[in-house]
Amino acid sequence: MNKQLSLFDILTAQAHCLLQAETQANACALDKLVDDAFIEFAHCGRTSRKAELLRRSPACPVLELVPENFKLNELIPGLAQLSFQLKSVNPVSGEVGHILRCSIWKRTGQNWKLVFQQVMPARYQQNDD
Repeated sequence: MNKQLSLFDILTAQAHCLLQAETQANACALDKLVDDAFIEFAHCGRTSRKAELLRRSPACPVLELVPENFKLNELIPGLAQLSFQLKSVNPVSGEVGHILRCSIWKRTGQNWKLVFQQVMPARYQQNDD
């Protein structure tokens, strides 16, 4: 039996994929997930477009990112808002933070692509573990 995935399942899977270092380092994989009109407001205040996203490589050291608390809001058919929290852990310093992300996804044919993302500032604290 072929179970059809829900919109929640599709977009959370794609959000997980975008967080993977392998995806972030692969321009072809990013191109499939990110719309040509993409814009991001980063936590540092920087604004990025798709071309910049495709050119940049993952920051070193790569943070371990654990997404949680996903919320989906279908704005209109073919347009959805996905918000979630990220727990980020710096593997070198042990710093831990929580980041809020809000993204807008657009259906293009049979696929969903990321068109907008806003990242809220993270406050880090030393990991005592």
